Formats: sequence, structure tokens, C-alpha cells
Amino acid sequence: MAFVIAFGLSLMFAFGSERCHGKGFFFYFFSICSVLSVSVLNGIRDYSIGTDIKVYGKQIFEDAVYARSFADFIEQCNRIGMTEYGYAIFNYLISIFTNNLHVFLFIVGIIVNGAFFYCCLRLRNVANLNFMWSAYLFLFYATTLNLLRQSIA
Repeated sequence: MAFVIAFGLSLMFAFGSERCHGKGFFFYFFSICSVLSVSVLNGIRDYSIGTDIKVYGKQIFEDAVYARSFADFIEQCNRIGMTEYGYAIFNYLISIFTNNLHVFLFIVGIIVNGAFFYCCLRLRNVANLNFMWSAYLFLFYATTLNLLRQSIA
């Protein structure tokens, strides 16, 4: 039910964004609300949703939170076999500001969903913004919940 509500709100805001294109404040307001309405789902979801949270997502973020230094954190990542330094740096930077995994997942959602929405805006001359955004939500959004590192990449 939460997905239906979030997708409905997001599509409604995307429609408003498309109608207000070139009108400054309202265009940005609707665009931001469209991304935020689905990114909130990323943040409030249970840890059982998404395979990568159980495999490495929660562990790496907690390692970043409890690391004494960045060097210790990288050493810990290398010990567990995690070698993507960009993802490790991203975890460490977020852990400086918060120790809450839900906030981290929310920020990941903003980055991934925001990048796709921005691409939809850039391609609105080729296809309808609502069509592209709804295709993303219904076809690819659930995949982004499963693939933390790959979605950011």
C-alpha cells in the first residue's frame, strides 16, 4: 500500500513539474517533491527489503560508524572483501553526519532517484516525462532497493 501511495504522489508531482516547466519555483518544487516522495520509501523500509542490505549494506555502514579513522574503515572493508572505494568513501562520509542506516538509505534514494528524474527531465523532448518516470517506478525502482552499490554507480 505504501508503494501505491508513494508512486501516486510522485507521479502527481511529476505531472505538476511537467506542466510548470519554465516557471521557476513551481517547477523545482514539483520536481523535488516527486523525487522525495519515492526516496522516503528508501529510507523507511525494513532491513528485510532488499538483498544487499542483509549481505553487505548494513555491515559496511555500521563499520563506517564505529571506525576509529578512515584508514581503519578501509582496512576493515578490505578484510571483508569489499573493494569499491567510492562506495566505502560514500558510507564513511554519511556516517560522519549520522549513525542511522535509514538516513543513509534515504540519501542513496535521493541520489539514485534524483539522477533518473534529472535524466527524464533532460529527455522530455523525446518522450513524455510522466511516461518515463512511471516506467522507472514500475520497472526499475524495486531493483534499486536490491542493488545498493550498483544503483549508485
